[in-house]
Amino acid sequence: MKTLVLYYNGLLNQNLSYQHGWEKAFKKSHQFQCSFFNLACLASGKREVLNIFKFQNYDGIKKIIFEKFDLIIILHSAFSNACLVPTFIQQIISSKKCFKVYFIGNEYKLMPEKMNFTKKLGINLFITQSHKEEVKNLYQDELKINVSHLPGGGLDDEIYYPMNLERKILIGYRTFPEPEYMGHQDRVDLYNFLKKESTIGEDIYDISIKDEDRFGYKDWAVFLNKCVSMPSVCTGSNFFFVNDDLRKEVLSFKLKGKSFKEIYEKFFKYRKQGTEWRGVTGKVVEALGTKTVNIMVDGDYGPYLKPDVHYIPLRKDFSNYKECVEKLKNKEYFSQITENGYRLSKEKFLFSVYISHLYKNILKLI
Repeated sequence: MKTLVLYYNGLLNQNLSYQHGWEKAFKKSHQFQCSFFNLACLASGKREVLNIFKFQNYDGIKKIIFEKFDLIIILHSAFSNACLVPTFIQQIISSKKCFKVYFIGNEYKLMPEKMNFTKKLGINLFITQSHKEEVKNLYQDELKINVSHLPGGGLDDEIYYPMNLERKILIGYRTFPEPEYMGHQDRVDLYNFLKKESTIGEDIYDISIKDEDRFGYKDWAVFLNKCVSMPSVCTGSNFFFVNDDLRKEVLSFKLKGKSFKEIYEKFFKYRKQGTEWRGVTGKVVEALGTKTVNIMVDGDYGPYLKPDVHYIPLRKDFSNYKECVEKLKNKEYFSQITENGYRLSKEKFLFSVYISHLYKNILKLI
């Protein structure tokens, strides 16, 4: 199947392992005969602003314009925090008479723009990171096309594997605060709790929510291998929409100097729960692949991950945290749960497994 893959690999996503994982998986794929176009070749400057005058890959543009493809795939990195697909390339793709797939990224912002992007390009298969039927139904109602689920984060087992390093760090934690328009600060709450716990006893903690403390994806693999465990929360929001109305209202209110407490009181405390968008992050999958135990705050992590089988469950009020630590220090329990998680990561979460699912799905639809 002759395939064109559009992606971005540059300054803006150098620490986003899942985006590099997808790119690499397609490059190794035997199902798809791929040509690749890196949208970073159109960008310049520290903020990677699109700059057509910098562009020198004329052969790549000629290929997009003149070659015939059976399939065009647009990966998450092409339009996640911002649309990195220039208008002229969008016009070329929209005119192509072939099957088109779009992997949506960051399903909580710029939703009208992403819906219009999907319609303009004539996308045939829309890939959401949500496993929720309610979310898929909202997309189908809006787009009137096929919608399927594949996790955003997967396992690149050439980078994320057990390195047999000494695991001196009992609790490792790296993330960044959720935007206020998510309606919660679960990551921050977990960080604050862990920070307090880190001052008690002699166990080693290495935790941060500062952007400057985040790792590149290869250094992240090493860090995971130095940790016994990695706590995490369920990503996403209980208020999913295909519009940006709520997000814009919250951002406007925040500009008035309002705190998260004030934002929560005004927009979320009494709001009837909408469609829930929750899921598992790539950090969880990468921990599984390095035999690092996930301590996961109660939530919906999809159909595969089971508490006390693949991860240690932590109550939302953190009241059983000491029990979680005791489990970590139980050698028999630690061995069993890491082996279960590692096996699951190989069976369900390899990027190559995702690619095979995608290929079979496309064959059914073409």
